[in-house]
Amino acid sequence: MRIRLGRLSASLLLLVPLAGCSEKTHAVRPATVCDAPIPIIYNAPVINVTHVFTGADGLSHAEPQHEEADASTYLGATLREFQLGDPSNVVLMTGPPNFAFPKHPAPYREIFLVLAGSMDLELSDGTKLSEEPGSLIMFDDLTGAGHAGRFGACGYVAVDLQYQGKPAAPARPAAPAAH
Repeated sequence: MRIRLGRLSASLLLLVPLAGCSEKTHAVRPATVCDAPIPIIYNAPVINVTHVFTGADGLSHAEPQHEEADASTYLGATLREFQLGDPSNVVLMTGPPNFAFPKHPAPYREIFLVLAGSMDLELSDGTKLSEEPGSLIMFDDLTGAGHAGRFGACGYVAVDLQYQGKPAAPARPAAPAAH
C-alpha cells in the first residue's frame, strides 16, 4: 500500500515475495489451516474484485469486477499497483474466530483486502460468498437490506480502505430471476 504526501491516496501493491511464506516460518510451527499463506500473484495484469452493491430492489447483490494493474519495480521487488481511489482512512481489521455479525448495509464505501483467516458473507439477495486471503471485496451496499456474515475458524484479518463521505456507485437494476 502506498500513501502519497499532500493528499491521502491509496493503491494496493502486490509485493513478491510476501513475509510469512518462507520455508523457515513453516518449519518452526506446525502447519494448520490457520497457517495458509497469502496467495502470491506473479505478473498479474488484473486483480479480481467482488463488488457488493444495493440494487434497485433494495437488496445487496454481487458482481465481479477486474481492475488493471500498473507495473513497476522498486528496490528489486515487482509492484502491481491497482488504482482504487482515495480512501479517507486505512484500517487493519481483525475479527475473532467464528464470530457472526448481523445483517447490515455498509456504513460507507469500503474495500477489504483479506490478509489471513476467512469470512463467509450472505447477501440479502441470498448470494453466499466465501472470502479468503487475497480476496478483495468492495462494499457499496449503503442502503437496503445489506449483508451478514461469519468469520472463519481462524478469525479474520484484513486491510479496510474506508471512503467516508464519498458516494457509492449508483444502484443497478435487479438481475432477472433465473428460470
